Amino acid sequence: QVVQTGGTIVHQDRYQPVVGGWGGTGRWIVSNGVTTVSRGDFYVGGAVTNVLVSFTSGANSGKAASKWNNFATNAAKGLLRVAGGAFTSANDLWFSADGTGTLEMGPAADASLTAKDIYFTNTVDAVATSRTTVAFTFGPEGTGKAVASGTVTIAPGTKLIVDYSAYTGSKGGFDLISAAAIEGRFADEDITFIGDLTKEHVLKQDGKRIRFCLPHGALLLVR
Repeated sequence: QVVQTGGTIVHQDRYQPVVGGWGGTGRWIVSNGVTTVSRGDFYVGGAVTNVLVSFTSGANSGKAASKWNNFATNAAKGLLRVAGGAFTSANDLWFSADGTGTLEMGPAADASLTAKDIYFTNTVDAVATSRTTVAFTFGPEGTGKAVASGTVTIAPGTKLIVDYSAYTGSKGGFDLISAAAIEGRFADEDITFIGDLTKEHVLKQDGKRIRFCLPHGALLLVR
C-alpha cells in the first residue's frame, strides 16, 4: 500500500507498476502532492502475464512466462484513489486487466488524474465479480476529474458511482471524464447516484466527455 499525503513520487523504472497482483490486494492513495509515472503502463487490479515478466516494446526482458503462470488467479484487487492532489502518467492506465480494479476520485475539487489512454476493462469474463468500478465523490465544492490525452475505453459491465451528497455549491455541471475519444459507455443499470435524488440530476455521455449535471431551475415572472 502506498499512501501519499504530500511531496512528489516519481516512478521511472523499466518495470510496470502493478497495484494488486498475484491474487493479492494493493492500494495507491493520493490525498495531496503529485504522483508521476514517467515510464511504463500502470496497472490496477492485476496485470497480464507478459507485464509480470517485463514484456516491453515487443521483447521479453524478464523470465519465461511459464515461471509466472501459477500466479494468474484472476483474484487480484487493486484501488487507485486520488482524493486530492494529482496522479499523472505519461503512458497508459489499466483497470481490471486480471482481477478487479477500482478508481476513486475526490472529494477534493482539484483532484486530478491524467494519462495517455485509460482502460476500464473487464478482461476476466469468467469471473463475474471482476468488474471495474469508477467512483466520483463530491466534497462541498465539487469532485476530481480524469483526463486522457488519447482514448478512454469503457468495457461493458463497468460500474459508475456518483456521490454528490456532500456537495453544497452552486455550479451546475462537472466533467468527470474527458478524452480525445471515449469508446463505450456506462449502461444505465451500472450507474448509481448517491445524494438528493428528488432533485434533477443528469449524466451526459458523448464521444469526448462524461459530464454530471445538477440543473438549476429558473423562475420566470410574467406580468
